[in-house]
Amino acid sequence: MVVEFKITDIDSKATRKKVSRELQRLSLYWGAVRSVPSITPSYALIPGAPSGFNSKVENAAVKNVDQEREREEYVSRMMDCINRLNDTQRQILIMEYIESEYRFNYEIWNKIGMSESQFYKVKSQAFYRLAFMLGIEVYKKGDER
Repeated sequence: MVVEFKITDIDSKATRKKVSRELQRLSLYWGAVRSVPSITPSYALIPGAPSGFNSKVENAAVKNVDQEREREEYVSRMMDCINRLNDTQRQILIMEYIESEYRFNYEIWNKIGMSESQFYKVKSQAFYRLAFMLGIEVYKKGDER
């Protein structure tokens, strides 16, 4: 069975929004701050849990390890997808979303040496490719995939 696909079946605005959200999340994860345990003692006349040792410090440490692993897996997956883009697409996304210095779009297309229209075309192609790689493309109402 052959499935016919047309780019016009994609809700471009919703797809761009989802991809942008994922790229912003990636940007945040680059400089993520780990949670710090509260070590202020609390005094209560409630007996401790019989199941074993459980402290705020231990809970914070476990949470940090879990969150760090989740962040690392997410960043690794996103970077694998970004690295599969062509050089120009990758450069645009890294300059806009990952590098710490904020740049306006016109600064990016000037630095790369391309026209405004070419910049937006390449960026749009990068967004579509990322959406498909991540499985987050959005189809127009009535188009089931």
